[in-house]
Amino acid sequence: MKHILASILILFLILPGNSSDNYNFTTSALYLNYFDPGHKQKRGAQLGKDRSAIEMYLGLQPSIALKLNFYGSQGTVTERGYMMAGMDFDSDIYAKFGYLVNPGKRNKNKSLSAQSFGWWRLWRYVMIRKAIEIGYKGHFLDGDALVSGVGTTSSPAFYVNDQGESSKNYGGLTANYTWIFDGNFLFDKTTWYFLDHRTARRIRLKIDAGVFVNLNKFKQPDLGSFSGSNESSTYEANENEVDEFGDPIIMSTYPVISPFVHFSVGFAF
Repeated sequence: MKHILASILILFLILPGNSSDNYNFTTSALYLNYFDPGHKQKRGAQLGKDRSAIEMYLGLQPSIALKLNFYGSQGTVTERGYMMAGMDFDSDIYAKFGYLVNPGKRNKNKSLSAQSFGWWRLWRYVMIRKAIEIGYKGHFLDGDALVSGVGTTSSPAFYVNDQGESSKNYGGLTANYTWIFDGNFLFDKTTWYFLDHRTARRIRLKIDAGVFVNLNKFKQPDLGSFSGSNESSTYEANENEVDEFGDPIIMSTYPVISPFVHFSVGFAF
């Protein structure tokens, strides 16, 4: 008898429910609590199932960020623009503004190839947001940058912090193109077994591809694993740093422009 009762309890917990405007049958306990925030979506003048003011992302670098969305005219499903702010777990911070190039009122459900071929058509609830992002990325909580030594052509100097270690006090501008998949095919087929599909669509997959512009070529940037090399490739005389005789110090230089790719997974609240 206890096996039968356990089986019935499991069915009530995991079986998905069905809902519509006229009927509301509930067969999952998840529909009765706040573990499924996408189930009770407001309609009309309120935010719809595709609209969310705040999103949180965890990056592969690793990093954590908050995204604040701004909406345009009523009825627009996607945000028109947004602001993101976050930090890597090694004390790098960044802030950027994004502008959607494909806002609309309906799902951007397209295949990954040309529409005429139609191979690998995306999951039918997928919406693809495409945006251009401009921002700033830098390091903080590092000591004042000091020059490691006099510096020569055979042994160029570089910046160090108060503890004598290589300084991370870099800073620069970022410009990238981004794709944001909601209801993406990597998660939906799993989450739909446990959550309402509107909650599953709140899971975001974000891919950024762009360039970092180093504002000081004598500072070494840290852009993560999926980026261009940030090693010193040459050395030059730094006019802003002089030795005891007033001559510019020969210092290591780093790339001014570095490409990068960043992956992150988010959730829309």
